[in-house]
Amino acid sequence: MLKRAGRIQILIWCCAGVIAAGVVGAGAPAGAVWQNESEQEADGDQPSVHVEKTALRECVVLMQGGREVTGLLVSHSEDEVVLRIEGIETRFSGNLVRTIRILPPLIERYENMRRLIKDSDLDGRTLLAEWLRAREQYELAMGEVDAVLARDPFHRQARELHSWLKIQMDLLSKQRVMDERDESLSGPSGAERFSQRVDARRRFPLLKPEEINLIKVYEVDLQRPPRIIIRRETIDRMIRLHASSHLIPSTSEGRDALFRKRPEEVLELMFKLQARELYREVIIRDHPPAIQRFRSDVHARWLMNACSTEQCHGGAEAGRLQLYNQKINSDQTVYTNMVILDRFRLADGTPLINYAEPARSPLLQMALPRDVSLYPHPDAARTRGSRGWSSVFRSTEDKGFEDAVAWISGMYRPRPEYPIDYEVRPPPDPKTGEAEDIEKLER
Repeated sequence: MLKRAGRIQILIWCCAGVIAAGVVGAGAPAGAVWQNESEQEADGDQPSVHVEKTALRECVVLMQGGREVTGLLVSHSEDEVVLRIEGIETRFSGNLVRTIRILPPLIERYENMRRLIKDSDLDGRTLLAEWLRAREQYELAMGEVDAVLARDPFHRQARELHSWLKIQMDLLSKQRVMDERDESLSGPSGAERFSQRVDARRRFPLLKPEEINLIKVYEVDLQRPPRIIIRRETIDRMIRLHASSHLIPSTSEGRDALFRKRPEEVLELMFKLQARELYREVIIRDHPPAIQRFRSDVHARWLMNACSTEQCHGGAEAGRLQLYNQKINSDQTVYTNMVILDRFRLADGTPLINYAEPARSPLLQMALPRDVSLYPHPDAARTRGSRGWSSVFRSTEDKGFEDAVAWISGMYRPRPEYPIDYEVRPPPDPKTGEAEDIEKLER
C-alpha cells in the first residue's frame, strides 16, 4: 500500500515536468498567474466526464525555510498569502514565502497522468481516482472507478472509493435537484419562490455537505455507533502520519490488524491520536443521536415555528441573531442553524447555549414567560399580521423545555471547536436596503 501511495506522487511530479507551471512572487500582480493555452485530446477508455470548475487555482507555495505547501490560492499580496487547504483557509506571512508556483489546470494534469497509466493498470487508475477525489472532482473520479470495476468488479480499493464517492455525489445531487425544481416552476409564484430562495442564500451561506459530515464526525457517539465508512487509504495514511505514536503497533502484523478493525474502532483510534487531518475522510451515514434530537424536538417542534418566522429571527428585523428559514427539513438548514446557535454570543459575551447547565441556557430561558426567565426575551415590535412575541414554554417543567435540555446534555463534551469557517451575513437594513458589515463567528 505504501509503495502504491508513493507511485501516484511520482506520476504527479512527472506531469509537473511535462507542463511548465507559472511562478509568481508573493507580492506579484494577479496578471502573472500561469494560464493554460493548450487543448489535448483524451485517449484509451478514459472517461469523458464533466470537470467541476473552480475560480481558485491550485498552487505550491515554497517557504523561505524550504518547506512546500500545496493548496488553493485564495489571495496573495506583499503582506500575506492565503491558501485553502482541506477546505480551511490558512494564512502565511508574506515575508515567509519565497515563491508561489501556480499549477496547470486540473484537467490538463489529469490528462497527462492518465496517459502515463495503461488502461489495464487498475491499481494506478484507482490511485488516480483518489487524487481526483482529494480535489473534489467526484464525477471524474467516479468515471475512473467505474472503468476499473468494469474490468474487475471485486477490486477492493475501487469498491470502497465507489461507495464514498456515491454518498458525496448523492448529497450534492439532492441540492442541485432542489435548485432546478424551484427554478423551473412556472408563473409568478414559482419565480417569486426562486427569487426568495436566492435572496435567502445570498444573506445566509449554508454549510456544505462535507462540513455537515465533519460535524457528524465530531459529535459521533461511539457507544451507539452509526454506519461509518473509513477507506483503507485513510487507515494507511493514519499509520504513516502517526507511526511514532505508541498507539500505532510497531510490528507489521499489528499494523495489518488495524485494517480488520470495525470502523468505529478505527475512528476511536483516530480520536486518541487526534488525527484531525483525517476526520474529513471519514463518512458518517447517520445523524448522531443528539443532533437527531435537536432536529426533531427543537428545530422542527418550536425553533422554526416560533423563532425563525419572518416576524422574528428569520426576517428583516432579526437583529444580530438570524436563523435560516428556507427548506427547514433539509440537513443544510438544520446543521447551519445548529452551528449558529452554538457559536452565538449575547452582547455581554454570554453563550446562547450553556453546556455546563443546559437549563440555564439563554436560548431556553428566553423561550419562557418573562416573569420566570433568567434571561427575559427583549421586547419585539409588533408588525402587521403578527401578535408580537409570546413564550414557547409555560415553565421549566414543560416537555418541550425538558426535551431541549436533553438535546444540549447529549452533545459531545468537552465541546469541540468545529474546524469550519462560517460567516453570517445580516439581513439588509429595511431603510437603506444595504447589509451591515459581515459578522464573523468564532471558530
